[in-house]
Amino acid sequence: MSSRRIEFTYYPIPHVGGGPVWSPIIPIRISCKNRETPYFVKALIDSGADVNLFPAEHAEALGISVKSGLLVKTGGVGGIVRAYRHNISIQVGNKIFKTTTDFTYEFRIALLGRKGFFDLFKKVSFSEKKRMIVLDL
Repeated sequence: MSSRRIEFTYYPIPHVGGGPVWSPIIPIRISCKNRETPYFVKALIDSGADVNLFPAEHAEALGISVKSGLLVKTGGVGGIVRAYRHNISIQVGNKIFKTTTDFTYEFRIALLGRKGFFDLFKKVSFSEKKRMIVLDL
């Protein structure tokens, strides 16, 4: 891995009635105002997501008052959810990026979307055969 590239292997998710489903899930750390989550968040890189959408519990772990953020409504496969927008930083590999994320009480998985994640990189590549994600800086 070069300093201009961050690589991850897909993460296996147990599947009822069969083997695992391999998904582009990566570990990230979230920070805000000199506080960071004491744990890594498993986040799905989702090319179908317009924006980053995280469970509110991660903001609360940083002492963020979730509902003090800008109220937004976002929709997708799970329907319309109410979320609150905040400026945060995320650590991906050994790099830290400032970004914007919507936090919600209505969704349980962290999604990394096109605005706020994909746009941080020159190129985001998925290799299904190799089960790899490559993020080019």
